[in-house]
Amino acid sequence: MLPLHDAELDQLFDYFNDQARSDDCLDFYGLHGFLTAHVIGPVKKDAEALLHKIFDGMPDFADDTTAANITDLIVRLESQIGVELADEEQMAMPFVPNEKEDELEQQAWCAGFLELVFEDQDAWFQHGEESIATLMLPIETGSGLFDDEPDFKDIIDNKALHASIIGQIPEILVDLFLLINAKPESKTKH
Repeated sequence: MLPLHDAELDQLFDYFNDQARSDDCLDFYGLHGFLTAHVIGPVKKDAEALLHKIFDGMPDFADDTTAANITDLIVRLESQIGVELADEEQMAMPFVPNEKEDELEQQAWCAGFLELVFEDQDAWFQHGEESIATLMLPIETGSGLFDDEPDFKDIIDNKALHASIIGQIPEILVDLFLLINAKPESKTKH
């Protein structure tokens, strides 16, 4: 499947960031985070269920052409994310981790990622609760959802630590992918 070119990414960005979209629909950054979690995660949803989660209900496409086009772009973006992770490359992020001007995008991406993790939490954590929790720390910190919790307040108050943790997001995605999707080595008989 062909990766998205810049004009297609712009089209997807414009569609999901349109002011007419429902407030409950993911924006582009939340969509990217959500799809990343779907690629990494242990529970695979069918296309209809995935669209229902992305749009927080049935999509309200203007017409069949728009529906086909946006759905195709979503599928291709998810495939592109999967290829990057499977190649064990540091994933290209749609924001610069820990850049002040990208903070809202970072929070939306992380919240989109965590939305799927929270829904299928038991399945995620059966792959090693302590390892998953450790790897999730940068995403949880970047989401802003836990800023009022004492452990996270300590991280936020330490600017150097905060920057270091947020900066780990691209590399921990590969670690999460490998931890959850690695096939157990088969035992060979001698």
